[in-house]
Amino acid sequence: MGRALLYAAVIMVLFNPYILIWDAGFQLSFLSTLGLVYLSPVLQSAVASKIKIKNSVFIVLTEIFTTTLAAIAATVPLILFQFGRLSLVAPLVNVLILWLVPWLMLFGFLALVFSWVFFPLGQAVAWVAGLGLNYVIIIVDWFGNKSWSAVNMRLPFWAMVLMYLVLILYAKKSKSSAVRSGL
Repeated sequence: MGRALLYAAVIMVLFNPYILIWDAGFQLSFLSTLGLVYLSPVLQSAVASKIKIKNSVFIVLTEIFTTTLAAIAATVPLILFQFGRLSLVAPLVNVLILWLVPWLMLFGFLALVFSWVFFPLGQAVAWVAGLGLNYVIIIVDWFGNKSWSAVNMRLPFWAMVLMYLVLILYAKKSKSSAVRSGL
């Protein structure tokens, strides 16, 4: 998966080299995907080894939370360097809305397909997707408007690089420890 991500990034950069430096969306998407590929399994195995609850709802929530933390950990250094703002509510907000995203994508796709076949049916399905989107907007808006939801914190370039080195070393060490212990 990591190689496929690297190949995709190289191809995108070949088509438009400016995205490497000037496109924060590309940078954040690439880093969050790296976090999902390399940090998420490490965090999930660490949590699984500590918590022995076998409730399926708890397992799903734990998976969503560790996945969220992996993506956040992979993007926070760049966010602090480029934007100077740290969200304190991102993990909670992601747990509240992340479960809905695949459903929203499915209903959005179905609305598009059904609208080609029978437009009123597509509109009905889009209306259902709109309910979910409104929920997402309400949650994000409510948490985002709180004065305590984020803090200003700017990182210098060297600190960002240092944070990424620490993340890389942590992921490598945790992966080699998991291999040695047979996980």
